[in-house]
Amino acid sequence: MMKNKINEIMQRRLAALQAFDRCLGRTKTTRIMELIAKSIEVPKKASSTLQHAVQLRLSLTTRFLSKVKDFVNIGYYVRKGGRTGAVNLATSYIMKHAITGEYPDFKIAYPQVNLSNGSDFPGTVILKINNSGEGVCTWECDAFAWMSIDECEVLLLLYNESRSEVTRCEYAGALCKEKFKFRLTDFDKGEAYHAWIIWRVDVPQNKWSQGCSYVNIVRDFDETCQLFV
Repeated sequence: MMKNKINEIMQRRLAALQAFDRCLGRTKTTRIMELIAKSIEVPKKASSTLQHAVQLRLSLTTRFLSKVKDFVNIGYYVRKGGRTGAVNLATSYIMKHAITGEYPDFKIAYPQVNLSNGSDFPGTVILKINNSGEGVCTWECDAFAWMSIDECEVLLLLYNESRSEVTRCEYAGALCKEKFKFRLTDFDKGEAYHAWIIWRVDVPQNKWSQGCSYVNIVRDFDETCQLFV
């Protein structure tokens, strides 16, 4: 749109100069045309702002993914011989669906982050952390016959947004276990945590071989609440 406007201005001014072409001589007219072209600068602010915005969004995304790379490599299924890696797939998804805010104050909407290109967790997940840093993750799966197989694993990722670091990323047990207890060291109840749960079955040809869901953390506990009982 801006280029069209500039072209219109140029056309009007050049049309006016054509009337003086014979009187001034082509050399002088050409020189005037050059001066006009230099005086009409294409604004670079809009394009540079857009580029900077993209760079900020990409930087924000890559910093986060560098912390959870191992988890992403499990959650994203990449076809053998494919040109796009797991981290690249995750980067594309986050930049499209999980970056919020206005330039230059972008931030990641962690509940919108998907760390797998599989399906959502097939059931209900509850994650509780009390004020002492003791936690328990429980899950209940929907009634799918294939979900009862022992090869199906569950992995838990806890990310501390306040410190920009992974607090836990580990195997939580077989799907049939349905409960995983843990204790966070150096826990600060005032810090922001986010959690994802991945389930996977080592059956590459199965399109349901892995999936991931964001898990809301229940934090409303009394100081005396004990989860390890």
